[in-house]
Amino acid sequence: MNDLHTVFVYGTLQQGCSNHGLLAGSLFLGSARTCEEFVMRTLVDSDGRKGIPFVGRDLPISLIRGEAYLVDDATLAAIDGLEGCIPDDPEASWYRRELVSIEITDEPDYEKKYCEAYIYLHERPISPLVSSGRWQEASPIEDGQWYFAYGSNMNPARMSQRTGRFNQCIPASLRGHTLAFNKRAGRRRARGLQAYANAVPHPGRDLPGMLYRVSEQGMWLLDQFEGVEWGHYRRAPMQVQQKDVNGLSMPPTTAWVYFAGSDHVEEGLPVEDRYLHHILRGRAILGVTDDLPEVEIALPRSMK
Repeated sequence: MNDLHTVFVYGTLQQGCSNHGLLAGSLFLGSARTCEEFVMRTLVDSDGRKGIPFVGRDLPISLIRGEAYLVDDATLAAIDGLEGCIPDDPEASWYRRELVSIEITDEPDYEKKYCEAYIYLHERPISPLVSSGRWQEASPIEDGQWYFAYGSNMNPARMSQRTGRFNQCIPASLRGHTLAFNKRAGRRRARGLQAYANAVPHPGRDLPGMLYRVSEQGMWLLDQFEGVEWGHYRRAPMQVQQKDVNGLSMPPTTAWVYFAGSDHVEEGLPVEDRYLHHILRGRAILGVTDDLPEVEIALPRSMK
């Protein structure tokens, strides 16, 4: 009996790529994306040539984009061989094969199609990541700089919206500091004045955050969002501590950190719920479970 299997591919097996021939005769179901977040990594040289991609669960920051196919037993076995996958022995495999939920994105919005598909996973934390989750968009970052986020930019999705892309996203901490919500918003909103995050000195405490590697253009964009020109935040080079894949401390890294300008600090202001959501999302990715500073949530006007 020749069974059929749905396979989700995101690298060289896609149309127009070097290994697509293995899928000759298979039914193309359409462009697709995963329903859960993973991390994609690949090497990219200075000319933009991409290495093979690796997708893993160790840092869930983006949906993975690719293509879905319906394949027979022989084709699935051929793909297993290409990926170095031994289904009965995942520990001895290069890539491991797992069933995940995917969405066929070629369908009209009102006819979204979801299904289970095989994906090939391999954690490769030493390689640069592809923040969009689309292998074709992997490209080198010129003049890369390190930036440490402890506020809403801890959420990689928000960071991607602001800077376009980054090629490293590493859990880290700023020693001797703690989190405070005492940065006054730049303008009064419908809900009144609100507070943003600030890193304040606190001996003996470590402030968790996300360490990103971004381009010089990316840092310029962050300056605009943080209102550096108007004194809302200032950025300073600081030593931040990151950990390796085994949880061991590594030598400190010098990174840009934003601090609230002294003229924009005010205690006792509420925090917008949507803003707090980004911080909680970032802390969840980091696995940080300690309590946030006690804050008042700014409710919509209709709820006041």
